[in-house]
Amino acid sequence: MATSSMATGKPLLLGLLDRLDRDIAHSRLPREIPHLRAERAVLLARLGDFERARQDLAFLRGLPDSATNPVLGAWMWLGEGVLDYFESMNQRARDRVQRARALAVSAKSHRLIALTSAWCAHFDYGVGEFASMAQNLADAFRASAFDNHSALTRACVLVAVSYHFTGAEDLAQPWYARARNHATREGDGVSLSSIAYNLAALRIANTRVLEHFGVLDKVLAKRALLGVESSAQLDLTVHARALAPVSSIQRAQILCVLEQFSDALAIFDQHYDEAIAQGMARDEAQLQADRAWCLYRLGRGDEARDMVRSAAAAITWSTERDGKAVAHAQLARTCAALGLAEDAKTHAREAQVQYADFVAHTERMKAQLAQAQFEALYPREPPAPSAAPRS
Repeated sequence: MATSSMATGKPLLLGLLDRLDRDIAHSRLPREIPHLRAERAVLLARLGDFERARQDLAFLRGLPDSATNPVLGAWMWLGEGVLDYFESMNQRARDRVQRARALAVSAKSHRLIALTSAWCAHFDYGVGEFASMAQNLADAFRASAFDNHSALTRACVLVAVSYHFTGAEDLAQPWYARARNHATREGDGVSLSSIAYNLAALRIANTRVLEHFGVLDKVLAKRALLGVESSAQLDLTVHARALAPVSSIQRAQILCVLEQFSDALAIFDQHYDEAIAQGMARDEAQLQADRAWCLYRLGRGDEARDMVRSAAAAITWSTERDGKAVAHAQLARTCAALGLAEDAKTHAREAQVQYADFVAHTERMKAQLAQAQFEALYPREPPAPSAAPRS
């Protein structure tokens, strides 16, 4: 286990990255080096250092046994999938991680079965395949010893996010705590940053739904803003670049809720294109709708009308369910304010339809979580050895 480098004033992430660099440089077992470089490629992709990740993966592809060694193949496919995901959130990332899991199973590598199963569950969550997600999480927990911190960090984060998504933040918090514990033991600062990011993102999502379909809680909104700022600061601390524009856009969303329209619009204008390129395309409609509302509130009605049309066109099959509901609700409000009465009625009706679909979606996840036995499957920490009695 890598020790935390916080005491030295170095970024926490470098505890894990330094260990891998050191082990690669000083390994006396040449057969270990490819596996270490593959593990480093995964970490570098998560960190946002895509060029170095590609270099490690290119080295692995050039090895004579890259096509015949299932453990090495599993690490390579996992690295390729994680790189695809963090570089562009490309859909082929899921297929590559599934290939990695199949090779891990064929190699009977429990460590890799756990890690690739946790990643497969991550992608299942993204496409709403909750039964598959629960099965992959169960496989990850069953295959993990307590010291498989990389797999357990990811699995625990996903359980936490799943509970949080359904509105049960109280049930999510123990799993966030477990994820932080494993990430800290691993020296994995990028996972600590990811935990903060997910916590903030879900608070934002819950705030936006309440804003339009419930009672807006500005205390919750301010907590979400603090969470975004904390996540962004942690990204700087660990030198994470993978989702930096996304964090900025999250901040703009909450500023819009808090009616700080000028600041929100400035952030949207500065970071929007890069955030869309880095994986927020599914949120495009909601973000355009927010920009339209900001423009209207700042007295820029003609630009707001143009943005309303862009936002409506951006609502597609790939838009998240809650994103569709919030986008239509935001557009209904903006159209009404602009005097576009028929458009406002159309968006208001569609907002209610999409909100009902979102509620049904969360109910399906709740049912799956209720059936799962994650608490029973989570591996327990072995007791510390007893001190030898004094003679």
